[in-house]
Amino acid sequence: MLQWKLLPLFLLLVTYAYAEDKMCPMKGGDAATNTKETNCGGSFFHTYECCGLNFGDCCFALTELVYIAFIISTALALLVGILSCLIKFLGSGGGGGGGRR
Repeated sequence: MLQWKLLPLFLLLVTYAYAEDKMCPMKGGDAATNTKETNCGGSFFHTYECCGLNFGDCCFALTELVYIAFIISTALALLVGILSCLIKFLGSGGGGGGGRR
């Protein structure tokens, strides 16, 4: 049997296993030679992009996985909604009849 209480631990481990460290040049550092860098961090679900003057700042950005998961879940929700409406419509004898005699 699946141990559901271990799921949060598994998700936490996956998040840190796929963490992506983004190194951006620090303010005052030379962007061409990258003599000074700052670690912006990130995780499986989000990352940071270098932005600002000389790309020395860290700006929050979602990973592609988040966008893909959102699109898939939205498409599935729409499909389930449409199918449930069709089943209800077809199950009531095509609708419009009222059903009383």
